[in-house]
Amino acid sequence: MSFSERTVWAEIMASLIFIALVVWYIQTSYVAGAFDGPEGLQRWARTVLVLIVIGIVVAIVVSVIMAIAYRMITGEDPDDLVDERDRQIAALGWKVSTIATGIGIVGMVIGLALGLSALAAFNAVLAACALGDISGNAAKLIAYRRGG
Repeated sequence: MSFSERTVWAEIMASLIFIALVVWYIQTSYVAGAFDGPEGLQRWARTVLVLIVIGIVVAIVVSVIMAIAYRMITGEDPDDLVDERDRQIAALGWKVSTIATGIGIVGMVIGLALGLSALAAFNAVLAACALGDISGNAAKLIAYRRGG
């Protein structure tokens, strides 16, 4: 298994754990009434912004740990292992992620047109972003397994 493939696996695992924690936190806050009232959406937005920052930090930490661990175990520089195939696979993942997120956002707009609440619509956008992230990484993993 290549360094890039291992990195994708680490990203998928970190994303799944982080998404599960976000869903748990938002659901717990919702049940507690944190998003009720006229400022409910504003509280939701602040919560999600904090969670996004935490997610970015987690992603960076996972990437750095993977690179350090790989270098310590193999003695090779991970930056030397990235080639054109890796760049093409990353571009494929980006495209799949963008398409999946876009489909989710269009679905949210349709939901709003059919009477979905604003809070549910914003949660649908958040879910679309999570789906986009997971699907993009899954596409990269499939491409690595197929050989590029």
